[in-house]
Amino acid sequence: MRLSVIVATKNRAYAIAGCLDSIAAAITHAAPVDAEIVVVDNGSTDDTGAIIKAWASASAVPVQLLFEPKSGLSCAHNRALRTARGDLLAFTDDDCRLSEDYISQLLRYDAADTGLVLRGGRIELGDPTDLPLTINTSPTRQQWSRAANSARHDNIGHSLAGCNMTMRRALVERVGSFDEGFGSGARIGSGGDTDYFIRAYLADVTLEYVPDMTVFHYHGRKTNDAGQKLLRNYMTGNGALYARYLFKDPNLCRPFYWDCKQALKEIITGKNTFLPDIGVSHRDKVVSSVRGAARYIFLHKNEKPLPDTRFPSPMRREAPSPKMKLLFITGQKYLPQVYGGTQLSTHQLCRSLLRRGHEVAVLGSFMHGGLFAWKAKMQRRLLLRTLSRDTHMGYPVWRSWFPSNEVAYVSKREKPDLIIVVSGNTIRMAEAAKQTQIPIIIDFHDVAFDEGPFDALGNVPCIANSHFTADRCRSTYGVNSIVIAPFIEKESYRTETTRENVTFINPIPLKGRDVALEIARLCPDIPFSFVEAWPLSAELRQELMQKVSTLPNVKLLPLQKDMREVYGKCKILLVPSLYEEAYGRVVTEAQVSGIPVVASTRGGLPEAVGTGGILLDSDGSVHAWVTAIRKLWQDNQHYAELSAAALAHATRPTISGDYQINTWERALLAAALPSPAKRAAIEAECKRVFSGAFDTSRFRDAVIRETRDY
Repeated sequence: MRLSVIVATKNRAYAIAGCLDSIAAAITHAAPVDAEIVVVDNGSTDDTGAIIKAWASASAVPVQLLFEPKSGLSCAHNRALRTARGDLLAFTDDDCRLSEDYISQLLRYDAADTGLVLRGGRIELGDPTDLPLTINTSPTRQQWSRAANSARHDNIGHSLAGCNMTMRRALVERVGSFDEGFGSGARIGSGGDTDYFIRAYLADVTLEYVPDMTVFHYHGRKTNDAGQKLLRNYMTGNGALYARYLFKDPNLCRPFYWDCKQALKEIITGKNTFLPDIGVSHRDKVVSSVRGAARYIFLHKNEKPLPDTRFPSPMRREAPSPKMKLLFITGQKYLPQVYGGTQLSTHQLCRSLLRRGHEVAVLGSFMHGGLFAWKAKMQRRLLLRTLSRDTHMGYPVWRSWFPSNEVAYVSKREKPDLIIVVSGNTIRMAEAAKQTQIPIIIDFHDVAFDEGPFDALGNVPCIANSHFTADRCRSTYGVNSIVIAPFIEKESYRTETTRENVTFINPIPLKGRDVALEIARLCPDIPFSFVEAWPLSAELRQELMQKVSTLPNVKLLPLQKDMREVYGKCKILLVPSLYEEAYGRVVTEAQVSGIPVVASTRGGLPEAVGTGGILLDSDGSVHAWVTAIRKLWQDNQHYAELSAAALAHATRPTISGDYQINTWERALLAAALPSPAKRAAIEAECKRVFSGAFDTSRFRDAVIRETRDY
């Protein structure tokens, strides 16, 4: 079945028929669509059940009427999830009514999705005499994702609500069911839907608000007392969620920090800056949040753990075995201080490994300047140590001015099964890692190799991000490498594009800045966007701004955390690099949206571009670049052909997420485990001890840890 629309109800005999009428009308409007309505009666004591049965008997749309005796909205939702037959799931509340085109809009958006999206839409008052609460009438489409670190700048889930919530079945399989400790009727009387939004966000699902999926909410609160009670209940739930997720991603708690700042202003000015008409202030938000956090901590400490409400197999998603503890070390600076290709690829690989059940940590270098650096400096001074630790990226990141000196200390703290040495003072970092007696593997992301005795490292397995890099490793160090292209979370870059400009990313001399400026000068009728990436020195910035100021068709943009903002306006990606690029990550980032690339032939760029663009000599005539850009800009057929080729090249099997992570796991396991002879001896001993009942997949993670001293 294509679609299941889910409604949980309790003692809403006066409203449920109107809700079901609107769902049926929306399904009919979207016909033909294979759909059902799933209604869960959560212990009604009025005529709700009889009304639903009567309505279902006369309905042309299939209806499942379920009964869930355990009180709680989350319990009712989980009951529906276990029975609903649809691949696409839509949730609404019994005091809501769908707009006639709701299902049509939902199916349109879902058809365009290429990944998992938890989507919500506009919520308007059904009764204009109700207080203007629990609504969202924003006309702007918005997205939030962990890849874009959205929680640092926005309140995740603030624009979404459980009465207008849609997702695919595959999303439920990844995230799990609703936590029955949260939501209406539960111990924490709200926050069930927000908890689900946060868990989806942490599971790397994109959250999205769209303005044209509309629900009308008849919430019935008409007095300030009723409104205050409702809001305080919501804010208490938010406080419980702050306590729950503080150590999983501190950025999720930033709304509490923002509320505290506003509350302080209210105390100073004596003015309510939140909802003065209803009588709810930011001070009320802070107090309710603290109350909710205390309630969650008390319940968490004194009551039995919540039952595991995830679905049983086959819906339950288990992480692959074996699980490993992995430490990535590099001499380079790391996110969020520097957004380079190596850093982004490492970060997105770490996130994928986390999803597979592994544990990861990173040790990197540090950079002066900014609030982030100041906080780390204060941490080092307070703790009297030479390195700092943070979890801004969703996992531990250790930072030091001299990371090679800290490898032993961090290894002792993290206790990894394997150390992955990422490009950046590679040999020095690898030598420090070897001294820990922990197995290592080297991950080459560039060909600016360090001078040093690579032979002294012994027989170290290596990974290269392209065949070009692998060939250079072979000719320089005499080592063979496994080739795995840079790990790119395509959903963090894929977007619809308005094709407004030619985009050049990282405008520094090595990346072909002067070539790009000359192309822009010779194409005054074509808009160009130059997007910063690596930090620019004051001298380079001043020089760039002076050159750009003479070109009215060039717009200089700062570093963009969400690159979809850049690629959403890009028609052509320009990569005139003078540097021997090991791969050229921005090429694939653009191609996933069907954006063709005009690039130089340096390094691994031909491998990245493939058939999805045009390759030119960066040392050749600039007029060849201008000709290529103009033809792509003006010739629609030529552009369409290269756009299709770019999209096809971006979907080649060797850069699919599953292929890459599976290859990584095999390489990491091979590097972490002892030799085949030792491994066979250990497994034989385990079989003897367990009387032949030894299961390699079950005990292999134990083998990893125990064989270090074998």
